[in-house]
Amino acid sequence: MISGSVGIMGVADTILVITKESRHAERATLHITGRDVEQSRLSIKFNSDSYNWELVGDENLIYAQKEKHDYDNNLIVKTIKALLDEAPEKQWTGTATMLLEAGKRIFDTFIATTAQKIGYELIKLNDNLYKYDKIIYEPKSNGNAGQKHSFRYAEEEITKNDDTDYLGEDFSDVEF
Repeated sequence: MISGSVGIMGVADTILVITKESRHAERATLHITGRDVEQSRLSIKFNSDSYNWELVGDENLIYAQKEKHDYDNNLIVKTIKALLDEAPEKQWTGTATMLLEAGKRIFDTFIATTAQKIGYELIKLNDNLYKYDKIIYEPKSNGNAGQKHSFRYAEEEITKNDDTDYLGEDFSDVEF
């Protein structure tokens, strides 16, 4: 890593830095910056058979692919989509406990450990619900009884894109 502001990087035309999340992580990020190159971040993996670093892909595209993969496999998201598909008006309102019970009914497993955990997850999922499925999420105060969570599809036409169309490249062989 290059740190500090003492001009260490100032003499180099191009800098390549490899960083890993942990010492034993299989993948790393190759940061490229310089005067005559386009700045980029690439995901690389060390091949212990050939003792070479191999390109996995562009870090931003891989991150987007992982985000979509995690979203598509999230049981809370799957429960919301199932509830919207069941409802004739394509909208659903209920408490986090009701959402937890619906997940148990639909998938025969708990979608979260507690109703409170669902509330926290919904805050994190809010942007992606709209981004990927055009689902609008609106939390509403329920007085002293917590919150009601309301979901509905946006009025505009919903088009489903597969991972390849959305990201422009197919990274289906990348493990998360």
